[in-house]
Amino acid sequence: MDIAIHWGLLRRLRSRVRFKPAIVVAAIVADFVVLGAFIWVTASNDALALYVAAAGIAVIVISERLFMRSHTRADGTMDM
Repeated sequence: MDIAIHWGLLRRLRSRVRFKPAIVVAAIVADFVVLGAFIWVTASNDALALYVAAAGIAVIVISERLFMRSHTRADGTMDM
């Protein structure tokens, strides 16, 4: 989730928030390194955990898409 937040900061909020892009890019790289190490260790010890996590992520993404599709008007607005 940190990677998504940092990416959104770089892509969407660059004009509204003052920050040093090099620090945000370094945080993204560090997050990828830690995530890669975690996946490597988990895959070598218990690959089933990765399959269950991937299935859970797929269920969540599909559910969110269905929810957004059912609650969005034709003009793209929502009552939230």
